[in-house]
Amino acid sequence: MIVTMRPLWRDMESLVMHPLDLSIVVIYLLGALGVGLALARRASQSSEEYFLAGRSLPWWLAGTSIVATTFAADTPLAVTGLVATGGIAGNWIWWCWGIAHVVAAVIFARYWRRLRVVTDAEVLEVRYAGRTSALLRVVKAAYQAVFLNCLTMGWVILAMRKVSLNLFPEQDPLQVTFGLMALAVFYSMLGGMRSVVLTDLAQFTLAMVGAVLLLVHVLWAPEIGGIAGLVEKLHETYPEKAGSMLSFVPEGDLPQMPIFLFAVLMTVGWWRQAEGVGYIVQRIGATRSPADAERASIWFAVLHNAIRPWPWILVGLAALVFWPLGSMPDMGACADTLVQCSAGYQCSDNLCIFDREATYATLLVQQLPPGALGIVLVSLLAAFMSTIDTHVNWGASYLVRDVWQRFVAPGGSPRKEVLVGRIGVVCMAGMAAFASLRMNSIVSVWIFLLTLGSGLGSVAVARWIWWRVNAISELSALVTSTALSLWVVAAGVPKAEGILWVAFGSMAVWVPLALFVAPTPPERLDAFYRAARPVGFWGPVAARHPEVATGIERGAGVRVGAGLLAVYGTLFGLGGWILGSQAGAWFALFFFGMTAFVWLLKSAREESDDDAQESTG
Repeated sequence: MIVTMRPLWRDMESLVMHPLDLSIVVIYLLGALGVGLALARRASQSSEEYFLAGRSLPWWLAGTSIVATTFAADTPLAVTGLVATGGIAGNWIWWCWGIAHVVAAVIFARYWRRLRVVTDAEVLEVRYAGRTSALLRVVKAAYQAVFLNCLTMGWVILAMRKVSLNLFPEQDPLQVTFGLMALAVFYSMLGGMRSVVLTDLAQFTLAMVGAVLLLVHVLWAPEIGGIAGLVEKLHETYPEKAGSMLSFVPEGDLPQMPIFLFAVLMTVGWWRQAEGVGYIVQRIGATRSPADAERASIWFAVLHNAIRPWPWILVGLAALVFWPLGSMPDMGACADTLVQCSAGYQCSDNLCIFDREATYATLLVQQLPPGALGIVLVSLLAAFMSTIDTHVNWGASYLVRDVWQRFVAPGGSPRKEVLVGRIGVVCMAGMAAFASLRMNSIVSVWIFLLTLGSGLGSVAVARWIWWRVNAISELSALVTSTALSLWVVAAGVPKAEGILWVAFGSMAVWVPLALFVAPTPPERLDAFYRAARPVGFWGPVAARHPEVATGIERGAGVRVGAGLLAVYGTLFGLGGWILGSQAGAWFALFFFGMTAFVWLLKSAREESDDDAQESTG
């Protein structure tokens, strides 16, 4: 089959934004700014109001806000790149986290909400004792706020630069991106968490509408011809690879997702997120009760992993028809910076190469008419801003809660704490903008953080389930994981081997320290056990407190199984229903997945009264 490729972008005149598109963009930006202005006074009341919205969020709003945070301009671009290099199964790089999200929802969400912490670093002094725990808390806060947070925002900013380069070729993408970032920082700085979650709700709705709108225009373009046409053209264009491209599990002939890497991801790669990452913990802490915390986490797990990605995956498959693999030539030499390459290319090894991630943004320009282009453009702006606003607010929460309140001015003025938080928001944004200038690939940063997280996750989970874990062992895991991850990158160790090196290298250090260093004093362990009510290996502590009931976690095995069915049954049932020939079987899987999802929400709701009393008692 001869595929007629479109040029990488339309002529320059066609890239001038239509007044209708510009109007949609301006209305959206003014609306986001208005939310921050309207909530500024309320957010100034206290740091808990500023960072946790007064712990008053309903579960559906908190869960949707988490999903909106994980949906940035980088996400559809990264998924497009993963599909190009690894087919649908390439997404297991992040689908493996679905296991962690289920475990976090069923087991750990309630623990976090019961402890009523603001940040995940704060729990370290609740769980451990002494100067080492205080040191660990401040180190963890700085590590999360500066290193991990700025890396995450950096790749999000990078993605927005790629989108800007395609949509506004006559404008400096740095100016466009940093202008949008400044607006997100401004309304987040003014309105705090409440403005973040309310704008997140609107932003996520816009983002999904935009993704579906682009999907419809792409699928019914003459080059594709609908779902059936997409499958047919993939088989015609890639007669030997199409089956692997459309498979939900790796089949061995797509080099970016070999079977060994898949096995590592499913066994080790999801450990870091099993207890819940910091911005998720912040949303959990903002809910009204432990039961609401669980429902918010379940809602996030299914919406994030199972329903949201299919528009991007299908557009990514269509991009392989528009621009077949190996068909786009490399361009001239460049310095190691994005802006010196033309739209649709990125700088790698001082050469401008075709950027598969950027084809998502290119299809926006090629396929959408005025009005529709404005809506989809706003959806990407919304996705970008929903991530930036969360991460700057979350990063600043460490500065206020774990540094200012704990070490600088304990018991200080609530208004001064909010002022420090607002300064922290601006600082987080500045550091992230600087970090983004050193990045070229979204997926490469994803993989680095996945590797790093494999070493941090085991001790983070063990902290909740094993009484012997101490502050020294957790601090050693952080140092060891960081050092090994940097070595893996510098040495060019393959992805799967790198994850294993970091995961088990970290355990080889922290487990002996947990066994042979003195444990946390009994009085601190007792207080933690009574407050969190965790399950696991708490022998001597549990013996001292037979009155403590661990509650719903005793049925955690069944609930985790139902959660996995809800996530992966819905994910593959929906995808197979769209793409597969056995529509009835796939629909049945989708039905059972959604049934498990509804059951999990209902079973959490049945305990909400007891937990609400507990959380306010």
